[in-house]
Amino acid sequence: MRIYLIHHGNAANAGTANFEEDAQRQLSVKGHDKMIMIASALKTLGVKPNLIVTSPYVHSVQTAQILKKVLKCREELAINHALVPLGNADDLIGEINEKFNVDELFLVGHEPCLSSLIGRLTAGTPNLLVTQKYGWVCCLSIDDLRMQRVAIMEWLLTPKILSHIVWPST
Repeated sequence: MRIYLIHHGNAANAGTANFEEDAQRQLSVKGHDKMIMIASALKTLGVKPNLIVTSPYVHSVQTAQILKKVLKCREELAINHALVPLGNADDLIGEINEKFNVDELFLVGHEPCLSSLIGRLTAGTPNLLVTQKYGWVCCLSIDDLRMQRVAIMEWLLTPKILSHIVWPST
């Protein structure tokens, strides 16, 4: 199984009118455009998710919708509260094992939840430091998903690196 962890796109600034709560903030125009570019780069890389699971926060759902559209994922988005910023990775892993039997799974969420999950699955510790850029994508390869050191990090790409996949310099 491959799991792709994706940090949501840039959201409207905290405190912006109509978006007082973090969960209500929408993607900014910059975040929307950047996620289209990131999804296009993933398509160029041949990534084809069977399922996309996202945090319930609006900007994460919008990020997941862009990925679904560009990558032509047929399944409906799944919402999982364990992908919120302080989500419980144990609950997430349990639900993935219980409900989803797929080859390629996208998890769209927040920091520090995603970094903690990467740390637990690759190094056996939730304290692994991972880049904090909005839109980074990490690909993990896993044979038997459990909450311990079971994954190999195949790659972690920032939006800047992904932009060179879509628009290589000449």
